[in-house]
Amino acid sequence: MGHSNSRSKADVVNMRNYTDPVRDSVEQFYRLNHQNQSYDFASEKRAQYGALNRANMGIWQALKPCYCGLIDRYFPDSIAF
Repeated sequence: MGHSNSRSKADVVNMRNYTDPVRDSVEQFYRLNHQNQSYDFASEKRAQYGALNRANMGIWQALKPCYCGLIDRYFPDSIAF
């Protein structure tokens, strides 16, 4: 059976246009990523975020965003949170 693709040929050609970014924020994002790709920067961020001291919550609060989408509300044995 055939696969229908809704993208036009012009969309495909313009999709990978790296010389004219759609938004300046995209260009800035990649520029900052290249500037900050260093061992010192990565070590600093690991120390900053790896300590896991940015929020105080229990395990169920931490996992709630993950499991809320997995509960089938039509399945009677599901746990409602």
